[in-house]
Amino acid sequence: MNSKVWTVAALKDALQFLGLEKSGTTLDLAARLVNFLAKPHDNVKAAPAGKAAAKEPAAKGTKRAREEKKGAPTDAKGKKAKKPKKPEGYPKSNVTAFMHFSAEKRAGIKAQNPDAGVTDVAKLLGFEWKATDDKSKWEAIAVADKQRFKEELAKFNETHA
Repeated sequence: MNSKVWTVAALKDALQFLGLEKSGTTLDLAARLVNFLAKPHDNVKAAPAGKAAAKEPAAKGTKRAREEKKGAPTDAKGKKAKKPKKPEGYPKSNVTAFMHFSAEKRAGIKAQNPDAGVTDVAKLLGFEWKATDDKSKWEAIAVADKQRFKEELAKFNETHA
């Protein structure tokens, strides 16, 4: 006989899915689940008449969940408000060490894997970056680029204050 051990988390997830109370001891949770399964129609709460069902929370990791969490600003139609454009002459942002590494190595990886798509090339670049022991060359370039950005931003802020 194949028996599964229900963990407290699994019991709570099942009860939450069924819309039942999910607090109490393990025995309480198991009893509540068994009672529901014995008579599911007696335990279902009726939705208020004339009202639409409440919107379920978005699944974790989805775009909608991230927007709900952030409380993204919306326009009059309820759509996400567009991010304001940067002013004219705003300095180009600094680039990370990995991006400098990718720019240098991308052509070689594309030559070795001509049939690889954009995502495949990105994965291969990631694997190669992870396998690289000496990253100091690209990290030094990134530090210099960050310094460049800070200086250009300071100049921009002085002129556009």
